[in-house]
Formats: sequence, structure tokens, C-alpha cells
Amino acid sequence: MHTIVYSSQLSSKEPINDLLKQITSVAQKNNSKQEITGALFFHNHRFLQIIEGPKDKLQQLLSKLKKDPRHSHIEILIDEAVANRSFERW
Repeated sequence: MHTIVYSSQLSSKEPINDLLKQITSVAQKNNSKQEITGALFFHNHRFLQIIEGPKDKLQQLLSKLKKDPRHSHIEILIDEAVANRSFERW
């Protein structure tokens, strides 16, 4: 089991409520197929996301996230192996 925590800056001009609904809808559908769980926080035009799951699946997701034009300035805060999930049902 692995976890990655990153922060990024909002780049999109789309209304934030619409954007967050869009992001969570896609994440709920796609992440469960990849055995990825986590949490997304948004405050002051910044995202903080915690993702956990198999390391290779997280690396693939992170590669996609780095190309997503809705945010920029991605900073990896934590990238480490963990014993257990913290967000198993999220």
C-alpha cells in the first residue's frame, strides 16, 4: 500500500462548484476500478489531495493529474509506503 499527498493551484476559470462535482464524479468512477481511495480538499484556490493504493496505479494517476489543465504548480508533499489505508471508504 502506498500514499501520495500533493497540493496544487487552481487554474480553471470554471465555477468551483461545477468543477468539484466534475472531478469527484470522474474520480469515483475511475479510482475504484484502480483500487485507489483518498480525499480531495479545496481552500483559497488550492487543492490538497491524498491518494492511496497500489504504487504503480498511483504513479499512473499522478501522471494524468500533472497533465490536467484545471490546476498547476503541483507539489508532492508525501510519497511513501503505508501499512494501511486511511480512506478505505472514500
